[in-house]
Amino acid sequence: MTSANPSQTRDRLLDAAERLFGEKGVGEVSLRDITREADANLAAVNYHFGSRDGLLREVFLRRLRPLNEERIALLDKASPGLAPILQAFVGPTLRMCREHPEFMRLASRTHLEPVLGEDTCHLEESRFPELIARFREALIQTLPDKPPGEIWWGMDFLIGALLHTWASWEEVEQLSGGEATYGSDTMMVERLVAFGVAGLSAIPDTGRGEE
Repeated sequence: MTSANPSQTRDRLLDAAERLFGEKGVGEVSLRDITREADANLAAVNYHFGSRDGLLREVFLRRLRPLNEERIALLDKASPGLAPILQAFVGPTLRMCREHPEFMRLASRTHLEPVLGEDTCHLEESRFPELIARFREALIQTLPDKPPGEIWWGMDFLIGALLHTWASWEEVEQLSGGEATYGSDTMMVERLVAFGVAGLSAIPDTGRGEE
């Protein structure tokens, strides 16, 4: 077994878990699979994370914490308008897709095949509630005539489009015969933001009693 300092072992375990969970699904990966991939032992998992659930939680938190902090910081600097708000949400996510594809495969899987409870994910530690509250407030202020419940649905559709885009963009290129190409990350952010703006703007201006 490769000798390494504790921080290197911890990083190897996180990298291996992220990769295997993304490739096979959370329910299909054992601790032994992870420790074998990471060239570590079961005692190292207990030492660094306490349990398999602790390891899974940290796989999410090490990506979600900086991502959500960046989203909030960009929202603070955003110009007025719907497009800048969505840009602050989508832009950092698509860059993470490029930098950490293993994690985004895992995120796509858990979005489509939910296996994690809130207690397991410890989303509060990733500033997720603050992120939701801040973007909700910004969107409601920008779209004062739209029912907040419909804004929630619109954002959920946009998140689904974002995850599907990353998971299936090569398939789209093939099915379109090359007519639809990914291009650059900047181009794809522009497409997704335009899609989100169009969808949210199309929500009927009904009363807010139907939340």
